[in-house]
Amino acid sequence: MEIVLSAIALFLLFEGSLYAIFPAKTKGMIKMILELPIDTLRIFGLALVVIGAAILFTL
Repeated sequence: MEIVLSAIALFLLFEGSLYAIFPAKTKGMIKMILELPIDTLRIFGLALVVIGAAILFTL
């Protein structure tokens, strides 16, 4: 359980830092993501899942 909480904490630190340091760029990225076709967004999401699983598997 400690590992899961550590992972969530790291995620929140990273995401929060982006919003705090680069708020305008973050809004621009969100607008860009909203304009992507659904299939492209789905493929990107699946690629991130595969990369994340590969990293976890190698640890």
